[in-house]
Amino acid sequence: MDEKEIIKIREEQFPQLKNCIYLSHCRIGVPPAVTVKAVEDFLKGESLRTGEAIFNPHERECRQEAAKLIHAEEEEVGFLRSTSEGIGLFSAILNLKAGDSVILNDLAFMSNVIPFKILEKEHGIGLKIIGHRQGKILTSDMKEMIDEGTKLIVISSVQEVNGFRCDLEKIGEIARSKGICFLVDGIQHLGALSLDVKQSKIDILIAGGHKWLLSPFGAGLFYIRKELFHIMKPLYLGWSNVNPENWRDFGQPGFSSIRDYTIRNDSAKKFMISVTDIVPGMPALWASLKWINEVGIQNIEERITYLTSALIDELQGEVDIVSPIENQYRSGILTIRTRDDQRVVQGLAEKRIYVSPTYASGTGGIRVAPHFFNTTDEVIEFAKQVKRLQ
Repeated sequence: MDEKEIIKIREEQFPQLKNCIYLSHCRIGVPPAVTVKAVEDFLKGESLRTGEAIFNPHERECRQEAAKLIHAEEEEVGFLRSTSEGIGLFSAILNLKAGDSVILNDLAFMSNVIPFKILEKEHGIGLKIIGHRQGKILTSDMKEMIDEGTKLIVISSVQEVNGFRCDLEKIGEIARSKGICFLVDGIQHLGALSLDVKQSKIDILIAGGHKWLLSPFGAGLFYIRKELFHIMKPLYLGWSNVNPENWRDFGQPGFSSIRDYTIRNDSAKKFMISVTDIVPGMPALWASLKWINEVGIQNIEERITYLTSALIDELQGEVDIVSPIENQYRSGILTIRTRDDQRVVQGLAEKRIYVSPTYASGTGGIRVAPHFFNTTDEVIEFAKQVKRLQ
C-alpha cells in the first residue's frame, strides 16, 4: 500500500484522526467507520428489521471472519468479553491441581499471572517463571524448565511492554511433543501480524478486540483446538453449552425446559458464557474483522513493519530503543526510553501526539504503536518531537 492509498483509507474510515497523531494501538485501537456504523445500525434496530435475532447479530459471520484471520476451523472459534476473562476462564477449565506446574514469564501482563498465582496459593500448583534476557523470552530457557509436572505454557505472542515477538512455532512444537497445553494471549498480535494457529500448534488462543483488531471494548475471541473439545469441561452451563438438539423444539407450543440435556462437544460454544453478554460488541467485532480481512493481514503486517522500520531509522542514536529489533522478534510495538519518559509523553500530548508508557521487570518505556493507516509523515513528526523534547 502506498501513501495515496493510506490517505484515502484515513479519509473514509478514520476522520477522527484528522487533527492528531495516534500511535497507541497497543493500548486502545481506533474503530474504523464501518465498525461504528455496524454498532449504530444495531442500536437503531436494523437487526430486527432484517429478521436477525436481536441478541446475536452477525455471530456466525463473525466466527467465519475470525477463523479466516487465524487459519482455524469455524467451530473452533468462540467469543468472550476480554483477554482477561479468557485467561481466567481457561485457568479454571484446565483443572490444574497440586503437582501440576505452569510456565509463565516476567514480562507477562497481570491478567496472565493472577489466576495462576491464586491457584498456586489455594491449590498448590507450581509456577516456573522465565526471566527475560534483555527483553527477550528465550525458547531455550523455556525448554529447560519443562519437567514431568508441566501441564501448561502461557505466553503472549507479542509482549505488551516491549513488543517482543516470541517464536510460536518453536514453542508449539515443544509443547505438542510433550503433551503440554499451549495457551497464547494474542491481543497484541491479532490485527497487526499474521498468525496460523495450526502451523504454530496452539491449543488455546485468546484476544480481546479493542486493540489492533480495532473493535470497541467488550468483545473478543478465543480459539480452542477441536481435539480438546471432549477433554475439557465448561465452567458455565447454559443453553449455549448443551447440544442444540436438546432444545430443537424451543418456541413450540409443547416445549418444556424440564428435560434431559447433554453437554455439547462439537464447538467452542461449549465454553462460552453466552453471546448476549457481548452485544453490541458482536456486530462491531464482525465489522472490524471483516474489514481487516478485506485489507489483508499480510498487507497490514508489511505496512506496520515499514512504519516501525522508519521509526527505528529516525530514532536510533537519539534515544534508547528498548524493543528487540531483530526481524524475527519485531512486532507493531516499538518501545523507547528517553531521559524523562513522563515529560516526553506529556509534551507529545500537548502536540496531540498520543503514545503510552508502560514498564515491567526492569524494562519498558514509551510504547509507539502505529497501525497500517498511520502515515510516514506522522512517524517522522513523532520522531522529530521526541528529539526536541529530549
